Amino acid sequence: MSQTDSGDATQGQIRIPSLIGGFPTQDDFAPSILLIIFYFFSLFFYIRRLYDPDTRTRSLASTTVSFTIERMVVYSLRLAQSKRHRPGEDLGGSLVYMQLSFSVGYLALLTDAICFARAVLVNTTLEDFGRGSKDQPLLRKRIRKILLYPSIILFVCSQLGVVTFSFLDPAPQSQAKANLFRNLRYVGDVIPLVICLAFIGGMILVRPELEFLDKSALDAIIKLSATICVVPLYRLCVLHFTTTTLSVVPTPTYPSSALTSSSAKATFYLFHALPEILVAYYIHCTNIRARFNTGPDGEWQQDDVKNGIPQLRQDGVIVDGVGVPHPEPEKPKLKGRWLKLASLISKLWRSLKRRRHDDSDEESMMALLPMKSTSSDDGTSSWSRKCFVITMRPSSIPWPRLKLLGLLLVLPVPILAQVGTQIGIPSLNSFTIQSSTSTSMFFSLPPSGPEVTISVAFCSNNQPLPRFFVSTISGPNTMGPNDPNSQEITFQDGVGWWTGEVQSGASVAAFVGSGAAKNLTWTFEIGVQEGESPAHGPAADPPTLGDTTATQAIVFSPAFETITNLPVPKWPNYTLPALRPTFQPPAFVVPHSIVILPTPSTLNTFPFYKSACALRELPEVTQAQEQFNASAVSIVRDPSFGWQTQFLIPSGLKPNTNYTVWVTQGPKISGPVYMYTKSASFSDSCVLVHSLSYCPMVSYPIPLPASSISSTSSNSTPIVDEDTLPAAIANNITSSLNNFATLLSTFPCGRDVYSPLHGCADCYDAYRVWACFVSFPRCTEPLPGSPTTPVTSGSSSTVEPQIPFALKPRPAQSLPRAAGFPPPTTAYTELLPCIESCQTVRRTCPPFLGWSCPVPDVNAAESYALGVWDSWNGLIPGGGLLGQSDMGNGTVSVTDRFGRIWCNGV
Repeated sequence: MSQTDSGDATQGQIRIPSLIGGFPTQDDFAPSILLIIFYFFSLFFYIRRLYDPDTRTRSLASTTVSFTIERMVVYSLRLAQSKRHRPGEDLGGSLVYMQLSFSVGYLALLTDAICFARAVLVNTTLEDFGRGSKDQPLLRKRIRKILLYPSIILFVCSQLGVVTFSFLDPAPQSQAKANLFRNLRYVGDVIPLVICLAFIGGMILVRPELEFLDKSALDAIIKLSATICVVPLYRLCVLHFTTTTLSVVPTPTYPSSALTSSSAKATFYLFHALPEILVAYYIHCTNIRARFNTGPDGEWQQDDVKNGIPQLRQDGVIVDGVGVPHPEPEKPKLKGRWLKLASLISKLWRSLKRRRHDDSDEESMMALLPMKSTSSDDGTSSWSRKCFVITMRPSSIPWPRLKLLGLLLVLPVPILAQVGTQIGIPSLNSFTIQSSTSTSMFFSLPPSGPEVTISVAFCSNNQPLPRFFVSTISGPNTMGPNDPNSQEITFQDGVGWWTGEVQSGASVAAFVGSGAAKNLTWTFEIGVQEGESPAHGPAADPPTLGDTTATQAIVFSPAFETITNLPVPKWPNYTLPALRPTFQPPAFVVPHSIVILPTPSTLNTFPFYKSACALRELPEVTQAQEQFNASAVSIVRDPSFGWQTQFLIPSGLKPNTNYTVWVTQGPKISGPVYMYTKSASFSDSCVLVHSLSYCPMVSYPIPLPASSISSTSSNSTPIVDEDTLPAAIANNITSSLNNFATLLSTFPCGRDVYSPLHGCADCYDAYRVWACFVSFPRCTEPLPGSPTTPVTSGSSSTVEPQIPFALKPRPAQSLPRAAGFPPPTTAYTELLPCIESCQTVRRTCPPFLGWSCPVPDVNAAESYALGVWDSWNGLIPGGGLLGQSDMGNGTVSVTDRFGRIWCNGV
């Protein structure tokens, strides 16, 4: 393994929803055994009920029995498949059967819960002289008819599940078919969830309305249904995860999107398997006939005649104390209590007035002056609102003057409510608040139609931090922690935000909390922009590392602008991409900055690592950036990816040292990523190359001794660009690209279609990538702990399918790896190109070129790295070690954020 460069998204992969519960692995062994045992013993309680005529059930709860038996079969299959698998092994159709069972099995439990509810509700309509109820056949018919509909819908959903999984193909050939399968899965879980929630809501609504209702039985049904609702809710939460294959295990290292990690499986057993077995145990272990007052086949439909319940009681089916209870006595209403309390308060008030009228010596008048914060004797701030007590004699109170004073105090309130710093939409502003001069700051936003997000980022860490509140109703004079219309912004890692509509404007208030010293200063930024995305916080994508030498590095920011309106060549004026392509630079670019610190550093405990301004203002960061003196330039490494900022650190790094890297763009922070510098002797055989217009993806060390390159400074290691690259190397790659363009032009590009997915321009771009990586061999050094020899299997040395091996030692004075390079003066280690770059040319170019790549089973491992993106034998696209690394968004990369790279590619 070696240090890294980022990759581009894999094209042409068909994505299908991941398996619920993931692929069967060793993590499923113990849970499968436990679930089989639990389901098996739950049947003993059911069999025990069958022996007693008073508890025996036939059709009632029979679906739960079938569900239990099927779950034992499903988890038995899962137990059998929880062994380790070989790469490329086909697990067969059992996975499809298990997924179908997981998809529709819980519907049986919900169906039984509806049957129980029908029995409980119908019992309220039967005549019983003991409780005083009369026969209500119309209501009974209505109850049965209403509860018939959800049962029918659940049956349709179970059939829909069968239809859905008929579209399931372990390796689908059409994205449209995969999308249809995904949409049907969503429908198959949304409808049961809606039915379940509607059923629970209906039971809650009728609970206080029906007389003679067994409320405890109905509550049990509601709890059962709520437990079942957890299953479709969990399924809907994970159905957005996708993968490229279902029944083929490509590698023992599964991607997170495959739902096969230990944490994903724990979530599956907690929110899918556990609710099912809890409901099944309750149904099997409970005397259902006594609990819900039913017959062996359900509610009393076959005995639906007058005096049905008393007759059944006389037959001894219902034991004493069980069945439909007498109506519960109504609880006393609180209205009378409130009247008594109000009367008592009134008497106390009249007594107080008489007492105050008799005592005419002096009277206290309370003047409540609302204050946002006050200072106590010790200088600390307080959040409470203070009151001044003025003691006066009634005869000495100047009432006219007090009225005038009150008017003067009240009139400025509406004006002061509008006072505050105006913030535009969108905007980004920086502010400072000092506890010695102010304990609060107020800001106002103009009205805006769409939803806006207000974000705040702390730039300094002085405790206690100010509290921020947002309100679209209250003004600054009433905002605060005690205002119910004020919403406080919560902060995490130095950043917090609020999202909502501000059609009438909004106010933002910052308050200095209690305990803050008088000499503290806080700097913060407030950003406002339309939509739900905050201006502050971490960026969506991390920076990528080009590579390092002993003292140098190249780092790239995330793409900040896509390239649109790319020319599409057409017949008869079909033009291949230029040798040195150019692109229209963006009109405006928010400047990027890079932060590089040794690992570990004080930032490991820094609480505001999501705040870009807090990161930039740290003294440690400022000192380090002056040492590294990184240069920044906007480049396009891949037109499909967009514009990036390239940071070149020409010197200042230490050999064999770990570094942590962040990239900031305005209020956004990207990272961290990590890199490891090479040894001090690395530059004796290799130098860093970058910024080649004909090979923009080449940004790594190549086997050229530093002594052969002229440098402007005697103290720094030279860096090669297009101007200083030896002419022999440059002529070799440019002539190769030009010759290939000439050969490709002999094909009638644009007129004859050789592929529905690719054209001649795609072929040329794929060839450029392959030619550049082959023409510029990549120098590297194994990371500490990496293997240095291939894995041996039997008597022959082979490449381990799951662990690609791409490091090849090149001894001194060996034959050059590519044309134009001199023989190496010292030994070095080469990182081989990814074989996928060769296979991409074969897939995208016309057949008449006769392009072929080395065979993995023969000698491909001598020239290429295998099993990185695709499977080691190339048969499973995206089935390699890193091809499965981020299946959630469809991207693959030969690198990771820890500075490791598995082959020379993108």
